[in-house]
This record gives sequence, C-alpha cells and structure tokens, in this order.
Amino acid sequence: MGTDSRQSLRHRQPDIEFFDCATRFLVRSQSRPEEVHLVDLNSEDRGRYECSCEDWLFRNPDWIQNSIPYECKHITLAKTYLFNLAKELEKKSGAQESKGS
Repeated sequence: MGTDSRQSLRHRQPDIEFFDCATRFLVRSQSRPEEVHLVDLNSEDRGRYECSCEDWLFRNPDWIQNSIPYECKHITLAKTYLFNLAKELEKKSGAQESKGS
C-alpha cells in the first residue's frame, strides 16, 4: 500500500494542511492553537501572498507599497511546506524512473 506524500509530510507538520487547492493552506497558530489562519500563495494582490492573521493584516495593509512585501510566519510555514512536498515528490519520481530503466 503506497503512502501519499502529503500524508507523510502532514505527520511531521500537523499544524498545516491544504485547504481547497494547491496554493491555499490552513495554518494553526503556534501561540494560539485554537486559531487557524488561511494562507493564499496565489493571491490576486499583485502576486503578494496573503494570510488571515492579525500580524499580516496590520503590517501589510492595501496602502503600503513596499517592493518586498511583509510575510508572516504562517506564509513562511506554507511556503516551506509546499517546497518540502515538491522535493519529496521529486525524489519519489526520480526513484521510480530509475527503477523503470
């Protein structure tokens, strides 16, 4: 029985999971575990990432035009999760290709 890469990663990072597509995540707050934040890595806000946490909302309001947008820890966690998942999938894909050769 094969293991889904997302399942194996989820065991290591129980505070994050996919929401409704590959670029939207639910990230549990570390300081307030009862809160879950929605992170969107494909927002329509000029390519900036978005999070529903208070930190991001107050540090990244619409009127601020920074060349480097602020990213809260929830965005960083989601990006890291997605990057690690892609690396795992690439490793598994390479292993399967070498077996098939």
